[in-house]
Formats: sequence, structure tokens, C-alpha cells
Amino acid sequence: MNKIFNQGKISSSVLWLIIFILGILAGRSLGIIFEKSALSQNEVNSDNVHPVRQSGYKFINPLLECEIEMSDKTNLFSFKNHILDFIEEKVDKKEIVSVSVYLRDLNNGPWSGINEKENFYPASLLKVPILMAYFKEAEKNPQLLEEKIVFNEHTEGDDLIQNFNPAEKVVFGQSYSVSDLLRRMIVFSDNKALDLLFLKIDSAALDRCYQDLGLSLPNIRTADDFMSVKEYASFFRILYNASYLSRDYSEKALEILSASDFKDGIVAGVDKDVKVAHKFGERKILIGGQEFNQLHDCGIVYNQASPYLLCIMTRGSNFEKMVEAIKNISRIVFEDMKNKQN
Repeated sequence: MNKIFNQGKISSSVLWLIIFILGILAGRSLGIIFEKSALSQNEVNSDNVHPVRQSGYKFINPLLECEIEMSDKTNLFSFKNHILDFIEEKVDKKEIVSVSVYLRDLNNGPWSGINEKENFYPASLLKVPILMAYFKEAEKNPQLLEEKIVFNEHTEGDDLIQNFNPAEKVVFGQSYSVSDLLRRMIVFSDNKALDLLFLKIDSAALDRCYQDLGLSLPNIRTADDFMSVKEYASFFRILYNASYLSRDYSEKALEILSASDFKDGIVAGVDKDVKVAHKFGERKILIGGQEFNQLHDCGIVYNQASPYLLCIMTRGSNFEKMVEAIKNISRIVFEDMKNKQN
């Protein structure tokens, strides 16, 4: 009898345990259902969340940014159709060949794009990761920025053709600090300053920065066009979020970028009192006697109520027409963002 009673007690305990577990599972299931419902309302799920993590660690996987795909289903920005009509008109007139646009609201996170996956050659835009690589090394060795480099016959390289010539160039025979060369490389887009900086930085440090930021090294690329406007925009997001460099160096990098003397692209499309931290890039090549050009401008527009990231890459034959296209697209976006605040 006692044996039967003990068995009954055990059976009852098991029953209560089963009920308890089922209750937990039911609660978890309801929680998952509600969580999935909330995610679907914001059009976010595991298939369209793309984290970008810093490589090179054995036990950790630092998050640089988390890209949430919210563009294709939401029509977040009213500028899109206006710009599509503008691009179509310019292509029909053969003023430009192609344009890619990426726009992101930096306060709220939603983004929208046009041909945002089309590849271009970033040209001088790649000076931004060079700046970031130096600042990353300076976090460990601040004296690096004060070290001097002499521009002499041992450091003189090949001149690259620049349609937009630097307002100031490094002078043969002069000595420059790394900090000054970084500023000249960004503000004036001086290719000679870039050449001198290449000689100073440890190639392993530069390679590591490219890898950390998810960028394939330029010297292993076989094709000219290898980066989309959406991919490149991540550099500015990482600087804005201070998720790769320290806060001080992220701030310093964007301050230098805000001093860029190229005022004909994105800057020309916004009000004069609005600060823009940006970098432009140009590419000119001759194939079979025919000229093929690219012009890009990418940066953060510090709109008072809602700062945003705008990147525009263009391909065509006439730099003036491409500059005009970038300026007009910037104006369309700026007016659209400003109207949303009113």
C-alpha cells in the first residue's frame, strides 16, 4: 500500500512538473509570437539584419554596426521618385551614364537607395579608411601623428591626373608631420600627401584596418569597379557611431572631413549654414581613345533637426555634368528632409 502511495506521490509530482514546464513553454511561445509580430511591424527579421563585426579576435566578436534592411518595403523617403525622374532625364540627354544614391536618417536609422548595389571605383574616397587606419594606430602610439616625413627624391612617386586640382600641395624638399599630411590628404585631396603617408604607415596596420572594416584590399582587386555606394557609406556610419575609433579620434576625423574644400557637390545642395563632413572622389580613364569618368561625393549632412548620411556615385564623360547632378540630387534630398521637420 505504501509502495502504491509513494508511486502516486511520484506520479503527482511528475504531473505538476510537466504542467510547470508546459506553462513556461507556452509563455515563451507567446513571447516569441508577440516579438515576431513587433518585428514584422517594423519590417525587421533575422533575414534582413546584417551585423558588421571587427575581425581578428579569438574569443570575442566586436560589433561595428548592425545593418537593418528597412528600405525596399517601406518607401521611407518621398525624394526617391523625384530623383529617379531626374536621373532618367539626365541619362536620356546623355549628360550622365549612371547614378547611385544612398540616404540614411542618422537619428532614426531608416535608409533608402537608388542603384545602391552598383559597383564603382571609389578613387579618393579610399582616403577615408587611410585616415582611420592612422588614427587607429595613434590610439596606441599618439606620437605617430607628430612624426615627420620629408618630401624628397626618395619619396617622390608618380603623379596621378586630377581633374579637381588641390588648392594646396605638398612642396618638394619640405618636411611635414603625419597629422598635417592627413589633413592635406582629406581637405585638399592631395594625392602626393597620400603617397607620403603610404610610405610611413605599417602595411600590416593598413591591411588590418581594411579587413576590420570589411573592405577587400585594393591590391588584390582585378577590376576597377569594386565598391557600391551602400558599402562605402558604412565608413561614415562607423565614424558617426564612434564604433571603431575612440570617440576623440572619431570626432577628430569628422572634423577634418568637415573642412574639405570641395564645395561643388553635396555642399552646394544644402543651405550655407549647414555643416557637411564629406569626401569626394574622381576617376578618369581612357579606353580606346574614349574617356570614361567617375565622380562621387559622400558624407554626413548635419541638418539641425535630423542629420543624415548621403552618398552619391556617378559615371559619365563630363565632370561638370556629374557635379551638377550631385548638387541637384543633394538639393532634392535636403529639401525633402527639411520639409519632414516642418
